[in-house]
Amino acid sequence: MYSLLQVLLSVFYSVPTLPARKWTLVGTMPRILIAEDRASMRNTLRNLFTLYSKWDVCGEAIDGQQAVEAAVALKPDLVLLDYKMPNGDGIQAASEIKQKLPETPVVIFTLYKTSELESQARLAGVRAVVGKEEGVIKLLNTIESQLTPPVV
Repeated sequence: MYSLLQVLLSVFYSVPTLPARKWTLVGTMPRILIAEDRASMRNTLRNLFTLYSKWDVCGEAIDGQQAVEAAVALKPDLVLLDYKMPNGDGIQAASEIKQKLPETPVVIFTLYKTSELESQARLAGVRAVVGKEEGVIKLLNTIESQLTPPVV
């Protein structure tokens, strides 16, 4: 049986999926998947990224399980997860995403940032944890650093 997300994704994204890539192709905007259970925060983040105009929001999820399914289906360049979500928190979702898409950077954006959470996140493969109280500039800088290839 297909989940609602799978049906919607097959309708809206009926193009072949591309393999996960570490860095985006020249001339294309990096694609970000937002997973956040609060609609107001998802909308705020989508609008922020649209105004920033350096990234494309390729999908949204409202819980941990949808985040994993969407990440696998959409193969974004970065996944932004909330920590406290139903059907699998951000750590559980990050762990599953990293198992399936090991090269995809995952960032957690949360109200509950603690050193213990950061430690758990690192063990799950999360690249960075940003507290919502740290603000959007910190979030934008963190995402930018994760999407920028290292200088060799």
